[in-house]
Amino acid sequence: MLKHLGSSLALAIGTLAVLGGFASAYRGHGTGAGDLIISAPIIILGALAYRSAKKRMLGQVAATTTRKVMEGVAVLLIVALLFSTNDLKTLIALEPAHYIIIPAWAIIAYMFVGFRSPKGD
Repeated sequence: MLKHLGSSLALAIGTLAVLGGFASAYRGHGTGAGDLIISAPIIILGALAYRSAKKRMLGQVAATTTRKVMEGVAVLLIVALLFSTNDLKTLIALEPAHYIIIPAWAIIAYMFVGFRSPKGD
């Protein structure tokens, strides 16, 4: 379990952020709801892709094509969520943590683990 502590924490934070985003949306505009509604799924998808790649790297699971494709789909969904927002330039300028730092963290973390060869090889 300690080998997956970081991704477990990211999943917990992402889940809490989803709940916070919905609570902010309930309170109305200007509460940061849109930012959490975008960044929370990015955190969750990034953590799931990272965890899957790390399990592959550690040899805990088989490195199947399906697993690799699902990890790739998760990363592509992160990019799609980011570019599906209206007026992305303004959002990046106003909230760089939600629209630059979190997606970059998720993708870079995945790339560090996802493209390594398994420990058994």
